[in-house]
Amino acid sequence: MSDPQDVYGQWCEPLDWTEFLSDGQDDSANTWDIEPIAPRGSHVGIYAKQGTGKSLLLLDGCAALASGRSVFGSEPAPPLDVIYIDMENPASDVRDRMLDFGYTATSDLKRLHYFHMSTLPPLDSEEGALVLAAQVDRFGAKLVVVDTMASNLAGPENDSDTYRRFHQHTGRRLRAAEVGLIRLDNPGKNPSRGQRGSSAKLDNLDLVWEMTETKGGTLVLTRGKHRVPWVPAIVRIHREELGDRIRHVVVPEALAEGTEACAEVLDTLGLALDASVRQAMAALRGAGQGRRRDVVMAALKHRRRPR
Repeated sequence: MSDPQDVYGQWCEPLDWTEFLSDGQDDSANTWDIEPIAPRGSHVGIYAKQGTGKSLLLLDGCAALASGRSVFGSEPAPPLDVIYIDMENPASDVRDRMLDFGYTATSDLKRLHYFHMSTLPPLDSEEGALVLAAQVDRFGAKLVVVDTMASNLAGPENDSDTYRRFHQHTGRRLRAAEVGLIRLDNPGKNPSRGQRGSSAKLDNLDLVWEMTETKGGTLVLTRGKHRVPWVPAIVRIHREELGDRIRHVVVPEALAEGTEACAEVLDTLGLALDASVRQAMAALRGAGQGRRRDVVMAALKHRRRPR
């Protein structure tokens, strides 16, 4: 009988807790992929009726993220490699939108890896998962956007097994690689019942947003299912049209209660402006001034604002 280690050991290994817990991962400016709707490395669903502008919003955010520009009005961060799989929008629309955002043929968009009407195999298949994994490795991508989910699957949209296969083949690989995922989708015939298709599509998501649009052109993202407690319940994003340019800017919300007081304590403790949430919470606990994570995050952002 063969040694089980020879058969299985090469691909099935448990966590090395010593290495895992001493990894030293930081959670400072890298808390978000796209602030404030997609926490770093999370799997997010966004659904809205056709014509609301979910693709426009995500294209703006991903292009800015990949080129190191301000994302929805936040402070610019080092560029991130993004894979965007678009099976919905005509090439002419994509071109017009990018020009409207202010990009030209000379803009540095090498980190935005845009697959338009591609021949990528369905993502609920092993072949599709392997092809996408190869592209993630090829570009070192940290975020994948699927526009829309239904257009990238082979199985019936109303079949729960379709989404289980997607997670089995694609979702779990992205999770293991700590790659974020944003899935765009449409609502069902009854919008109050959420996204179109099987409810199983929610099973492996960390966060779900329903996006609507007000008469004034403000996009309202309302949080549904969530495993990340510090994400805001409602995000409002204003679509600004300045001449021939378009941009999306998050509408500032009222500061969380205790934000300014927490920021003052961090100032008194001499905490560096670029300190991580973990470092800030440890410093506060050490001073007997513990705070909730959402308040600490708001205080750190408040301290970094332009004076």
